[in-house]
Amino acid sequence: MRARTTFPVRPGGAVLLLSLLVAAAPAAPATALAAPSTGASAAVAGPADASRDATPGPPDPATAPLRDTLFDGVNADRSATGLVRYVRDPRLERVAQDRAARLASSPAFSHAAAGAPLLDVVEATGIGPLGVGEDLGWSSLPGTAALASIRDMWKRSALHRGILLSESDSYAGVGVAMAGGRVFAVLVAAETLDRTPPVVGTPTAERRGAGLMVRWTVRDPLLQTHTAGVRDASVQVRVDGGAWRTLDRANARGATVTGALASGHAYAVRVRARDRAGNVSAWVESAPVRIP
Repeated sequence: MRARTTFPVRPGGAVLLLSLLVAAAPAAPATALAAPSTGASAAVAGPADASRDATPGPPDPATAPLRDTLFDGVNADRSATGLVRYVRDPRLERVAQDRAARLASSPAFSHAAAGAPLLDVVEATGIGPLGVGEDLGWSSLPGTAALASIRDMWKRSALHRGILLSESDSYAGVGVAMAGGRVFAVLVAAETLDRTPPVVGTPTAERRGAGLMVRWTVRDPLLQTHTAGVRDASVQVRVDGGAWRTLDRANARGATVTGALASGHAYAVRVRARDRAGNVSAWVESAPVRIP
């Protein structure tokens, strides 16, 4: 179990940051150490305590543009240093937005004010975290200027930078909330096994002798860690818009040829791929080929 926390204040400016990194440890519960900026011993009190472990709801649509800006900025920072871009995870996004909203409604600014221990919250989403990290920040600047200022401070602090530019986390979500003339930003990142399905390019089908040659491309998106790699692909064919019939468990990179084709009919092929972690892509269909 590891926990890190800091809350530097930007000299001459109204920006406050907190950073937390927790590694999953089966033998002990997660611990987050972050003192509230107000010096209070508790971040929330009364009825709010009952909701600390509630499952986060969907993010507020009104904050979507700011969340998009923040997430794109985080990935731009990662790309600039040669790291793999974070995969945006909807469950982590709900966690981050819920925690941002709690900060905006709390008199304190701390990881405790953001809700229940982060590892507990992320584990409850079912993504199977091997480790989690959280950066918090607020700024009195408006909108996107606030987000740029917070990101800049995250980059300037070694502890915050360790999450922003994590070399182990692959998935992340962000949250943004506003209250009292301040913009609150949360970045939640997690290391997990590969949960991203392969990507299949649109297959092409063409006559080849008495059969049909099908070609496609497939890749397993690169993650910062734990990229599983493509395992195999499945190919199905149908005639004249009828039922799909499985032809082959094909080579993931290759092509397959059907049997003899009947004149006067249209054939379509679809392909999907599976990676070594068991993630399966959607079916991708070719344009139909009509046999004269």
